[in-house]
Amino acid sequence: MMRNATILSACLSIACAVQSAENLNDALKAAGDGLNAPDGFKVSLIASDPLVFNPAAMCVAPDGRIFVAEDFVHAHVKDRKTDTIKVLIGAEKGGRATGSIILAEDLGSVQGMTFYDGRLFIAHTPYISMLPVGENNKAGEMVHLFNGVGIPTAAKASHCASGMTVHEGKLYFVFGDQGCDFMTREGRQMTLDSGAILRCDPDGRNVEVYASGFRNIYGVAFDGLGNAFVRDNTNDGGGYNVRSYHVIKGGYYGWPFRWRDADGATPPIDVLSMSRDNGGGSPTGCVFLNSLAYPPPYRGSVIFCEWGRGMMIRATPVPKDATFDLPEVPFITESKGAKEYTFRPTTIAIAPDQSLIIADWASSSLYPTTGRGRIFRVTYEGARPEQTAPLPAV
Repeated sequence: MMRNATILSACLSIACAVQSAENLNDALKAAGDGLNAPDGFKVSLIASDPLVFNPAAMCVAPDGRIFVAEDFVHAHVKDRKTDTIKVLIGAEKGGRATGSIILAEDLGSVQGMTFYDGRLFIAHTPYISMLPVGENNKAGEMVHLFNGVGIPTAAKASHCASGMTVHEGKLYFVFGDQGCDFMTREGRQMTLDSGAILRCDPDGRNVEVYASGFRNIYGVAFDGLGNAFVRDNTNDGGGYNVRSYHVIKGGYYGWPFRWRDADGATPPIDVLSMSRDNGGGSPTGCVFLNSLAYPPPYRGSVIFCEWGRGMMIRATPVPKDATFDLPEVPFITESKGAKEYTFRPTTIAIAPDQSLIIADWASSSLYPTTGRGRIFRVTYEGARPEQTAPLPAV
């Protein structure tokens, strides 16, 4: 299925690039860094409003380009009915953004993106789409791989299509308990009434359910051995507790039967257990740190965005029977006394230099947002054990 989104060429779609360097620096200074990180880590602000607003989805290309989706639909912004995707200019090699180029407009609620093989994959309810983007930042024609992920309309698109990643050549995308109902490219009907992780070939063929029974997951992270990890936001009737999971392919994780009154209904299949109940919160994007650029205990950990509690969380998988426990500790938190901007991390990506790129709604109110936005880069500059350990005696 194909539909023409409003695609503007690079030469006609420079947004905010007309701002002077002085104005951009003033905006960055006003936004402030305002975040606390563990010893050895440096947090740098690389973009803020008015260059980016409400960044709900973000990804990084192999050449360092940062793609950002500005979400006005899900953020309930008055008089804005569609979302925009842009690429930041000037931040490719670790610097601060000096402008942006609009790649697509008039989109439904964009809550997930990933870049793979010259193509930007986009989750914007009710579509999963692919947009070719050249090295010159000119976009081609948008192709809809699937139509029917989440609710039929993008208005207030909660619990719909969101996080995306590519792992071992497969495109993974997730959605919440609005479910899905779409025709596959081979002509099969794919219908689910819970949140799930689906995967397919990058051309949309061979789509299959990887795991289901979630309420509102926003992303999935894979370690170097292919183990998958998520955090879900459930509803017990008395609170929205966050459960973390080591996800098994083919597993069913219980929503809605385990977490609320389902009128005595019996789950359709056996329900797999969570790794841990983490109390209240609202999880969003996640990545797994496999790189030697990070020392233990950071290497070998999942980094989760915790939008509801305004922080980043680190969880190091600990083997437990045939699965993993996922004990959590704070990773990046907001500095005391922050005033204009409130840390609301929505998603995270790993840049080619192994730095972490974090998108932040930066809004003191959850809905509607206050029209802010920030993009941070987190780098590790501390000592590594392999650099400082003495040589063994001969």
